[in-house]
Amino acid sequence: MVIDGNLDEKEWQKATVLEEFTTIVPFNFEDPKLKTTVKIFSNAEGIYVGFINEQDQQTIRQKNHIRDNWDDRGDKNGVTIDFDGNSKVAYGFTVSLGGSISDATYRSGNRENTDWDGDWLSATSRNNDFWTTEIFIPWSIAPMQSVESDRRKIGFIAWRWYAQEQSSFATAKTNYMRNTFIYDLPSLEIDNYSVRKNSFFPYITLSEDFAAKQKIEKVGVDIFLNRGDGNQTNLAINPDFGQVETDEVVINFSAIETFFSEKRAFFTENQTLFEVRGGRDDFYVINTRRIGSKPTYQCESTYDEDLCNSSQQEYSELDLALRHTSQQKNFDYGFLSASESDSPFTKGRDFYAFRIRSNNPVNKVGLLSTRTVNNFVGNEADVIALDIENTAINKTKISGAILNSKTANGSGNGLRFDIKYFPKIEYENTFGFQYFDKKLDLNDMGYLQRNDEIKAYNRFEFDRNSFPIESLFKSRQSHISIFQSMTTDGKKSPRGLWTRTELWLKSNASIEVSMSIKNEGKNSTFTRKNEVAPYINVMNEKTINLDFDSPRYKKWSFGGDIGYSRTGAYPTWDSDGNKRNTYRFGVSYFPNEEFQLYLGSKKIKEQEWLKWVETNRLGAFTKSQRNLDFTMTFLRGNKHELRLKNQIIMIKANNPISLEAQNTGEIFVSDFELQPFSLSENSLQIRYRYEFAPLSYFYLVYTRADSFFTNDDLSNFDSLLESSWKNPGNEILTAKIRLKF
Repeated sequence: MVIDGNLDEKEWQKATVLEEFTTIVPFNFEDPKLKTTVKIFSNAEGIYVGFINEQDQQTIRQKNHIRDNWDDRGDKNGVTIDFDGNSKVAYGFTVSLGGSISDATYRSGNRENTDWDGDWLSATSRNNDFWTTEIFIPWSIAPMQSVESDRRKIGFIAWRWYAQEQSSFATAKTNYMRNTFIYDLPSLEIDNYSVRKNSFFPYITLSEDFAAKQKIEKVGVDIFLNRGDGNQTNLAINPDFGQVETDEVVINFSAIETFFSEKRAFFTENQTLFEVRGGRDDFYVINTRRIGSKPTYQCESTYDEDLCNSSQQEYSELDLALRHTSQQKNFDYGFLSASESDSPFTKGRDFYAFRIRSNNPVNKVGLLSTRTVNNFVGNEADVIALDIENTAINKTKISGAILNSKTANGSGNGLRFDIKYFPKIEYENTFGFQYFDKKLDLNDMGYLQRNDEIKAYNRFEFDRNSFPIESLFKSRQSHISIFQSMTTDGKKSPRGLWTRTELWLKSNASIEVSMSIKNEGKNSTFTRKNEVAPYINVMNEKTINLDFDSPRYKKWSFGGDIGYSRTGAYPTWDSDGNKRNTYRFGVSYFPNEEFQLYLGSKKIKEQEWLKWVETNRLGAFTKSQRNLDFTMTFLRGNKHELRLKNQIIMIKANNPISLEAQNTGEIFVSDFELQPFSLSENSLQIRYRYEFAPLSYFYLVYTRADSFFTNDDLSNFDSLLESSWKNPGNEILTAKIRLKF
């Protein structure tokens, strides 16, 4: 078999053929406008899928994109496969006509994770009135249960994206946006084989930090051992966890920690078994970004405080990382461990996790246990999570987790569950509840937005995917949510109603309108639970946002949004209430399939912006904010990728009013000195990547991050922008080679 996009080998003549397609975007099950034929077979090497896409030459859209970036301007083919056929986890493989690829994992119905990068091959070929795709997925792509039979039952869907009309056709009546996506995958039998495969990923990294005047040289290896019987081991020796991807720029003034997704290769491979989390990033029992994060320092207690402060690192080196998973007939289990290196003035941490989960297709029960040992301060933290996912009741999904943590500060408990009911394909109702007590702490190895919270919500969703021919609209999706949260001792946060409606037009433009209303309540996180003022009273709030995205024209598209927010005035000081206006506009330019350019700007103007200062002290400011986002991507085929990405956030906070919160939650004017301030965050990355073989890359990356803060009253944003380029916190040039054997 040669993966060249041409289905001309004799094996394709005996392949299973699927020709019954239906429209899934919009979700109306109408007969497709274009004919698609899918062929699938397997041999000792893996699974082969071929597409024959009939299409007029004038409507074909051939566009390239960065791996895992969804770009709806180009025609695509894709498959999603549940290799064990038990609705536990599915793997998605997508190929654009230009040859660019995307892959992802799906669990808990449709929870997508695009961090995973699999080792698979694909190619496309374009003809006058059709185009073809050829996909090869090796048996070693993922851990699979051992099957004694010579036939394996998999869950399978093949789909096609028609860029001209922004629609999709598939072999099953579902799509990844449906909460029951992987449960609805039809069963398909293919020839079964057991293949043992070992993969080795050695790397060499050379870096120079011009700001810190340091050079870094690292050599290591990642080892992936797949025995072909459901057992897989991943070992990283002297792993390189330096990132060649930058995080989004965020300036966070709240007490809630910002969650960042994983980008490091070791933790994106074979990690789905260890995923136990809440919806909307409420919690993660394992947050792999903790491993290798900034070490603990106590410089004031060292023999040389100045040297300690100047030697602090933003991340920890690792000596070793190990993960093993096993897929059995009735259950899966696995363990994970990682050990950080000691460095001057601190000691590394050790991380451990054990996971076991049943494999019943309609009732999955699991246990996840983690331990973190902080060798510097001598603390240990243990977390146990019992999770469930049940679909035994018709048209209903029940999921949730029971949590327990034990840290140096005591023992804490938590509970979360969701009940989803979908009587028809157009309707869905979700009721959710969570309880996290004051001592629950997952943040040594996991992530928890906040503890000391009781929350209940109900979300109703309803769609319309069929409109009359004369209508301007193609589909509509609406959401209505009611929510209430409080502390465990009864301090109620504002109760709210939120609604959003998304409209897709037949011109391929889209409109989104969202509104929310909140009543008065108590914010128990704003003052960081200060003893003098453990909470503040907040006023009623009304918001409305309007978003518009244009159709994809031949060489460009644009979009923007407008938002307004108003709150009631505080009665205890001369307040007019918070007034927040937001404006955003962005334009994309793509003159050909190789070059893409995006420029975006966002403006925020806010009156009476409340900011925590210290203890029970607050400040009210007139806040002006500008966000600039510039991205340029050049792709030469699917081997060469050059990307420039620059994000800038600038904030000016003027007209300060000094305030103090009382133990009743009321806010009064104070006389402590409060100054205006200006700040900026500027992140620039220029990255070249060359893929000379599947999953074998050469990187050359220049990264610069600048931060600027002043109490001077800068008169304009031009001055702030200029200042943001003068003080790089880090400036790093990195060359890296990662090979696959």
